[in-house]
Amino acid sequence: MNSSKKFIILLLAFSSLLISAGHILNLNYNSPIKHRSQYIAYAYNTLKYGVYSHNRSEKPKSNNRREPMYPITLMIGIMLHPGIDLSVHNAKCIAQGKK
Repeated sequence: MNSSKKFIILLLAFSSLLISAGHILNLNYNSPIKHRSQYIAYAYNTLKYGVYSHNRSEKPKSNNRREPMYPITLMIGIMLHPGIDLSVHNAKCIAQGKK
């Protein structure tokens, strides 16, 4: 592969990363609704408890009702967001919401 193709691929990857980071850092603090609350719960429980679960109880039980790619993206956003502290028990901006 020549250097111009490598440069274009690298530029596209970097641009995608910047756009994704911009969206991730623009998370709002409103209570999530419907499916979004489950995706956020999967991301939160995986980061906080190490269990892929949508259950909001003290000890989440493992389940797989949702595909993993969107929760993985949310996990990255949660880790990068400066206003989210996972050491706080049930961070309201993440853990609350309608089931």
